[in-house]
Amino acid sequence: MAKNGSTLFKGEEKGFDKRYFSDPEDLPGLAHFCEHMLFLGTEPFPEENSFDTYLTANSGFSNAFTEAEDTCFFFSCGTSALRGALERFGAFFRAPLFTESATEREVNAINSEHLKNVPNDVFRLGQVLNSRANPAHPYHRFGTGNIKTLLEDTAAKGINLRAELLAYYQRFYRAPLMTLCIIGKEPLSELHSYAERFFGEIPGDSGAVEPESKYWKDPLFLPAAFDKGVEVVPISDALSLQVGFPISFRQSSHVVAEQEPPAAPPADGAGPRVLLKLVEFGESALLGWDDPAMRQGMTLASWRWYNPSSHVGAVLGHEGAQSLTALLRERGWITALETGSADNTSTFAMMLVGMELTAEGFKKQDEILKILFGYLNFLRQLPEFPKESLVENLRLSECGWITREEPGPQDAAVELSGAMQDWAFPRDYVAGNTRLRDGPGLKGTVEALLANLQPSNALVTAGHSVWLILRAVGAMLQQLQVVSRSCKGPETEKWYGTRYGFRDLQSLKQQWQSAKVAPGLGVPPPNPFLPRQLELKAPRQQPDGLSKAFEGPRLRQEDDWKAYFRQDTEYGVPKAFVFVELPTAILCCDGKNAVAARIYEAMCLGALQEKLLYDAQVAGLAFNFSVSTRGVQLFFGGFDDRLADFASQAMDAVLSFEPNRAPGGFEVQKDKLRRELESFASQPPISQAAYWAGLALVMPEFSLEELQRSAKEIRLSDVVQFASKLWDSARGELKTSLCWGNLRPAEGDMLVAKLRERLKSPGTTGEEAPQPRVAQLPVTPVGPGVALVHDVMDKLEENSAVEVLFQGGTTRGGDAAKLQRLAELQVLASVMSDQFYEQLRTREQLGYIVSCRADRNEGVFGIVFVVQGAAKSALEASVLGRIDAFLDTVPGMLRAKTEAEITQLADSLAQAPVSWRNSTFCYAANMASAMASMASMAPVASPLRESVPRAPGAPRILRVRDGSGRSPRLTGTSQGRAPVALVAGALSAARVETRKTKETKEETKEVQETPTFNSWRYKASYVYPFSGGIQAYDYEQPKERYPIDFLRAGYFLFLHVVAFTCGPSTFSLPALGLCLSLFVVLQTLGISLSYHRHLTHRSFQCHKYFEYFIAWCGVLNMQGNPIWWAMNHTWHHRFSDTPLDPHTPREGLWTAHAGWFFEKERVLSKMPEAIVASHNNETEDSSAESWNLIPWFYKESPEFYDWLRQTYYFHQIGQVLALFCLGQVAGNGWSFVVWGFVIRLLLGIHGVSAVNSFAHVWGEKPFKTGDDSRNNAWVAMVSSGEGWHNNHHAFPRSARHGLFPGQFDLTYVLVELLEKIGVVWDLQLPSDAQIKAKLDASK
Repeated sequence: MAKNGSTLFKGEEKGFDKRYFSDPEDLPGLAHFCEHMLFLGTEPFPEENSFDTYLTANSGFSNAFTEAEDTCFFFSCGTSALRGALERFGAFFRAPLFTESATEREVNAINSEHLKNVPNDVFRLGQVLNSRANPAHPYHRFGTGNIKTLLEDTAAKGINLRAELLAYYQRFYRAPLMTLCIIGKEPLSELHSYAERFFGEIPGDSGAVEPESKYWKDPLFLPAAFDKGVEVVPISDALSLQVGFPISFRQSSHVVAEQEPPAAPPADGAGPRVLLKLVEFGESALLGWDDPAMRQGMTLASWRWYNPSSHVGAVLGHEGAQSLTALLRERGWITALETGSADNTSTFAMMLVGMELTAEGFKKQDEILKILFGYLNFLRQLPEFPKESLVENLRLSECGWITREEPGPQDAAVELSGAMQDWAFPRDYVAGNTRLRDGPGLKGTVEALLANLQPSNALVTAGHSVWLILRAVGAMLQQLQVVSRSCKGPETEKWYGTRYGFRDLQSLKQQWQSAKVAPGLGVPPPNPFLPRQLELKAPRQQPDGLSKAFEGPRLRQEDDWKAYFRQDTEYGVPKAFVFVELPTAILCCDGKNAVAARIYEAMCLGALQEKLLYDAQVAGLAFNFSVSTRGVQLFFGGFDDRLADFASQAMDAVLSFEPNRAPGGFEVQKDKLRRELESFASQPPISQAAYWAGLALVMPEFSLEELQRSAKEIRLSDVVQFASKLWDSARGELKTSLCWGNLRPAEGDMLVAKLRERLKSPGTTGEEAPQPRVAQLPVTPVGPGVALVHDVMDKLEENSAVEVLFQGGTTRGGDAAKLQRLAELQVLASVMSDQFYEQLRTREQLGYIVSCRADRNEGVFGIVFVVQGAAKSALEASVLGRIDAFLDTVPGMLRAKTEAEITQLADSLAQAPVSWRNSTFCYAANMASAMASMASMAPVASPLRESVPRAPGAPRILRVRDGSGRSPRLTGTSQGRAPVALVAGALSAARVETRKTKETKEETKEVQETPTFNSWRYKASYVYPFSGGIQAYDYEQPKERYPIDFLRAGYFLFLHVVAFTCGPSTFSLPALGLCLSLFVVLQTLGISLSYHRHLTHRSFQCHKYFEYFIAWCGVLNMQGNPIWWAMNHTWHHRFSDTPLDPHTPREGLWTAHAGWFFEKERVLSKMPEAIVASHNNETEDSSAESWNLIPWFYKESPEFYDWLRQTYYFHQIGQVLALFCLGQVAGNGWSFVVWGFVIRLLLGIHGVSAVNSFAHVWGEKPFKTGDDSRNNAWVAMVSSGEGWHNNHHAFPRSARHGLFPGQFDLTYVLVELLEKIGVVWDLQLPSDAQIKAKLDASK
């Protein structure tokens, strides 16, 4: 039991004699079948879906998996539902029903899962290996099972399947073989009582011994199997070379019980043992061994304790200087190399080296193997394994361990219960097998593993194959597989129908054994990116409830950049990331540019890997560079300690990369992309349906045929030309960045500034980069919906798939109604998902993959229903009709739920835990929209009942012949909700059957022609996505009334009373002249030049003495200290004319002009207290840091600006005394005070206030800025040029506000004069091209 901040449970039953290691010989797949059956009803809860229904209602989830030696069951749920979930879950292991009806029905689900796996090369190649294994060893068995093994064969043999299932359950589901982990918020004593109450009655020991004792001494493969290799015909086409080294353990318990670090394995237990006779066969090689003497070597305790494969893999898999990978890439023979361990069972493990080959590398595989074994010989011949590498790996592991993100309760439970099976002491449960441990046996264990990595212990797989996952490759125990589509295998594997042939080899063995190290290889140099410190910059604050979803990033918008920043206080890890997006139109042109982008990305990243990226990745840093229809995306992340330096180096390297200097890399990546595109036909039908959906809905999108054709035709010169245009095509004013994590605001700003400096706009702008768009689904005259039917691309595919999409709207603009709609659909999808699965999968058995989910694509959201099933086509199986029938039941389903139940479900969805890594990509992908949508998980019950998608009455069918090249764009212009059904099945080819639709242009917001399809021309309305940031939206004026701050109101009233009562009586021409002179000078220098253009927007640079002087002039205008003024104005720009704007005319003209200053509570409700505190001249302002609002000038000169703030009122008293004395000299002291101070202050206050009020109501608006800013000549006249307000909001950093002829800007005239005499420099001014581009965009 573990007490944690979130509530989640995971129970794991992990007993040796599970999966095919425990299946009866004549009943393959029984363990897997038992796993399925436990979910289908228990004696206390007989309804088959009762557990899933309960979890769904409480934002829960359940699943299970069966592996070679264990089966794991787990679930998660909301905080308040833990007890009820445990009660239901515990019944799985006390009193399952195993009903006759469910038994027969679930066999179909097992068979559907098997058919899903049939076209998967991982399963196909693994089962070929299983079939070659020793028939007496459980590794030989078919573990998944299907309808033949579980139903047909049992019936033919007279076996009662249910009786066998019960016998299996009673034998192996016993408490001594099981571990249980519960994580919740409850006290440990209460969790303990749950465990005793709901799991205490699980039967105890049945007298069975540990199952591994049955096969400790059984060889995995018989001697005859080592004489032959296997050449397999895969589904996909790839080029790979894998070498596996099996490591057998000495016989011992499966649990590590050592209290102290174990000693190294005995040296005499390693090294070559068996030499096999090999015969030439094809183009590859086999060498395998199995010798019981090896079992006297490596121990399970040493393997788990020291994890030697990580240390050896760090050297073999290194990709930097002097590495094996760098050498082979330089020769153009491989594109990737990976190392690691797999199949870590209690009796053996596998050390793997896998390489992805190029076409040239496939021809040179013998030389590649010689280089590999020469390098291994070199490492073994060293006096000792590189100590620096061991220390570095331990240090990196410790950094990762110390700074690891606290795992979610579900992941933690899975890890803990698994570790409880492997380790005897609780101290080792948390670290498990992942944390690297030091000890006296570390070096010896690593060297013992290295001694096993010899040709006599090598399993080689080479040829055309899929890029096997290391874990699947680990099944290649003591066996060679050469995988080639050209192979005409004489054998056919029994369960998956895989063709394969045999081959022998021996001649290469002697070459590998005596191979010398190749020139250029050596020990990896020290890593320059190791983190130096792991300081948390802000205290961690565990959010409660929905509050975690509400805090959005700060936005700093300048001419050519929108910079979002958020300091992490939730996850508490010393990591950060920066995501940069640069829109560009270059990729929207044609398929050739899309292909050029893919090749350019791969070439660039490959060129950076050796010199920069690999060391950074090992040290916990990450970089990604991609080009898509949205533009260029750059991602930098990892430990913040080194992030700034790494980001600068990576950005410089990307910008300096020239494709024409790496012609070999071009051919490698072109060939890799070509093979990848050609292999798409082997993708499952569900993926093909998603592809057709994207092709029909998303614009721009390129068909598979277009990409394949371009991949064949593209040349290096095309990539060079693409690269030369890419960076210059990005629109400067549209760049967007998001910086989030363990960074102080100043650090985040500096990091983005470095990137911005490297990504400066070229000065000229091209065409505006279009956003990806999604077609709005039409309602056609013949029925509300469109069905697109396609043949599955692989003619041997036995499965079909249906995807039905209902669009719900778009999050563009982020207004409350749209986000509320999105929240409703998310809750609705959650309500329907469990029932949809139960009905179509469990009861009707229409497919193994059945799901209902809320979906978002380029800002357009909706609900998607997906079914993938066997054999029959989707239409023949009436899947569409069954989906329609299910939708008819949804209104009744919703009526049966109470308002409280739906509200509880919405709350649990909003509170679902999200990891730091997932949050990173959520922020990067969605910016502000993702957070805003969660904030709308408000009461949704009533509107939810109106959100049920309507089933199509008579969907129009478009039968598209296979390989047509382009899916038709959807027709129609109506605004109704309509689905699109994308059906991929084994259908005969047919002509397009459709007809034109009458179009109503008045109802279409935007109609664009798309390319012709079979002589028809289709048109569609497009919905633009929400691109992030806060934009103008329908504004509802607040109804709240705020109390008046009488002190502020009294001051304001006092000035007016003095002006109107004393002004006439003290009037004189000298006093009037003094008033106007001081107004123009102090207003222009202090407010417009200093406070606004320099301190807030940094429109120019100047000498410090001049900065201090004009800031002091600003203080003399008595409009607040410069810190408060700049923070308040920055806030206004971030949320201009939204409910967070402190002075928007949308809440009233007087409120915007002056009333907002009197209503302190209104200001507090809109802005951080830091801004208000700075106005109150408070010296301590810790909250400002967390809001990242402290201005740049205060960070540079805190002493001076603190002095101005603390002595603010003394300056006012001083100028009053100075004016009085000057007036006395002129003959009337009070005249100068009234006119030179009071009336002059009022002129300045009303002049600036006119910008906030009148310049947001009256005037011209040439630029579309997302707010109500206007250009007002009268306001400009009284505010030294500030009245050209729309210009200013379009280009906030511009030192010139009067951008057009006739727009006089007094402040800019002064700036030009100061620039000529050298007082100011580095003026920020928009170019003519930028102004024109923004004007054109605004039109």
